[in-house]
Amino acid sequence: MHADNPIGKLSFAQLDAIYSSTRHRGGAAITTWGQLGLTGEWADQPIHVWGVKPWNGFEEFVRQRVLSVGDRRGEWRTDINFVETVFPIRPRSRKIVTRSATRGSPMSAKA
Repeated sequence: MHADNPIGKLSFAQLDAIYSSTRHRGGAAITTWGQLGLTGEWADQPIHVWGVKPWNGFEEFVRQRVLSVGDRRGEWRTDINFVETVFPIRPRSRKIVTRSATRGSPMSAKA
């Protein structure tokens, strides 16, 4: 996550509650930033859910490792914003810059 993000990490249960319609890891759906611990103006703001466009293998990896538990297959929410890449990579002055999906600020650069 970006260094300025007040949420340092998310558990598999939280990711399941954000991305899954089946929520096999238990708990209610997480739809606002307040449900993840943010307060003030962010508490009631909705979480806009993004993911890598299916079907490229990554979404199946997440489904198997995060959304599915035991023999219970997890299912994606139907309102996820799927895009070709979550972290767009583009050339800039002979560098590849990876940008944060939420803030658009550089996360790393390679010459």
